[in-house]
Amino acid sequence: MSDGPQDDAETSIIATQKQISNLGRRKLLQKTLVASGVLAGAQFLPERWFKPITSLIVVPAHAQTSGERDSSDENPPEPPPTGSETFTFTGGSQTFLVPVGVTQLSVMVIGGQGGGGGGALGMDGATGGNGGTGSIGQTASTTFAVTSGEALTIIVGGGGSGGQGGAIAPSIPGGDGGYDDGVDGNNAGAAAGGGGGSGGSSQILRGLVVLASATGGHGGGGGGFSNSFGIGDPGLDGLNGGTGGLGSQGRDGAEGGDGYQGVNGTGTGGPGSTDSPGTAGTGGAAGEVTISY
Repeated sequence: MSDGPQDDAETSIIATQKQISNLGRRKLLQKTLVASGVLAGAQFLPERWFKPITSLIVVPAHAQTSGERDSSDENPPEPPPTGSETFTFTGGSQTFLVPVGVTQLSVMVIGGQGGGGGGALGMDGATGGNGGTGSIGQTASTTFAVTSGEALTIIVGGGGSGGQGGAIAPSIPGGDGGYDDGVDGNNAGAAAGGGGGSGGSSQILRGLVVLASATGGHGGGGGGFSNSFGIGDPGLDGLNGGTGGLGSQGRDGAEGGDGYQGVNGTGTGGPGSTDSPGTAGTGGAAGEVTISY
């Protein structure tokens, strides 16, 4: 019980001072908790202080989440496509379009084979020298980067033609070189065999830049002329340089077109003959290009 108006006024002032004091402590505690990020401190506050304080606590942006799942987890990007394509001889350039999503190619290119040398004529009962066999083309493998959708030029080398067989004629033609850069076989003198043409190179190009290349095979040599004065030698295989065989009276077989000196291919040399024209050599097989991704 108060003693009067003065006591009531003093009581009111004291209560007001306590409220102000409590408010000051509350504000201070709020600021302290917000600045330090100590969320756990909220459990020690009076219940009437809890909501106002926690409403002021700021959660860092990196810790906020909408609760939605990242769609990339459910729909991962598709892997690039895989496959291969083989190009065979057509007599002209071809085009390969890099599939979408592919950034690297592994390739194998094979040059065309050399043609066989022609067999020589034999006279006076003697048999002319046989033509040499053309060699296989070079094989090359490599890997290089590409851009999706770009166009690459493909050239598949053709096989060299066989040299003509020896006959009674002023000159015996050599075989033609294979598409597109094979070297013609050399012509021979009368009665000797002509040289086989070399195979053409196989290539992959980006514009004028060569990305992969394999040289065509060397042509076989022509056989040497035979008669009563001497027996002509056979022409050498492409592996051994395709040199024409030495013939009687200087009528040597012709050298095959210059190229890769690999093992024997399908372009066989023509056999020499007796008292008749020699047989022409056979043409070599074309090359090939295989692209894998």
